[in-house]
Amino acid sequence: MPLTFKADPDSCALMIFDMCNDFVSPGASFEVPGAAAIVPNLQSLISFCRSKAIPVIYTQHIVREDLCDIGLIGEIWPQIADLVREKRGFVKGAEGMEIYVPIKPRPQDIIIEKRRYSAFAHTDLDAVLKGKKRDTLIVTGVSTNIGPETTVRDAVVRDYRVIFVSDCTANKDIPDMGWGVISADVAKRVAFSVLALAFCRVLASSELMNELGQ
Repeated sequence: MPLTFKADPDSCALMIFDMCNDFVSPGASFEVPGAAAIVPNLQSLISFCRSKAIPVIYTQHIVREDLCDIGLIGEIWPQIADLVREKRGFVKGAEGMEIYVPIKPRPQDIIIEKRRYSAFAHTDLDAVLKGKKRDTLIVTGVSTNIGPETTVRDAVVRDYRVIFVSDCTANKDIPDMGWGVISADVAKRVAFSVLALAFCRVLASSELMNELGQ
């Protein structure tokens, strides 16, 4: 049976997953179609969460310039290593890894530098959430089926309640990996269905804000 816990502003933290220039800006190296389109929804949700004193957490995928910490990601996505070597992306200070300006962080917001799909892997995210006494993570961002979904699963394994925001996430079509091309829309619907079945609540941003405002 799907989870039915009620979102409580005093227990929640909002995560903006990898909404960086390289993933959002038109024509960027790893542009996710539809990422720019979710920005208005994210702006509304971010503003609402700040008004409720809900911590806002951003993630960036940052690799050391000598690639010593890139791990298996470097084999799966060799183009990331190329961008790092050229200092054009995935390194600290690179323009491509700056948060997309329309949703840029404020000084009080938290930035998590990660090196794997999960925002929990090799980061201080768990310590930050515990330090702020937050046991419910609201997840948004790109790409739905990779980093955000991995983070949701990892959060649940760590006994965090999770809310995944259906209209604040975007992903690409999944190319033919042996089972045919899967459209971004179908891939998202499958992700939402599996997550809602076994991992977390899946809500539209308007539903979530209405619940948090009660």
